[in-house]
Amino acid sequence: LGEKKREEFLKLCKKKIFVVVIESRYQNGFLKGITENYIRVVFPCSEEKKGEYLKVRIEEIRKNLV
Repeated sequence: LGEKKREEFLKLCKKKIFVVVIESRYQNGFLKGITENYIRVVFPCSEEKKGEYLKVRIEEIRKNLV
């Protein structure tokens, strides 16, 4: 039940903008962070911005990451 509610919540977040604190590099050209709602996100960024806050729009939902 908890996983189903989380999936529904994430679907509601799609196309919305959130403030994200950058945690680390994820893969080549991507950063990983977390929103104020504890949503784990990965997004393209060519600069190192660990610890900074950025606004990102959730475009796609994948298992454990958006």
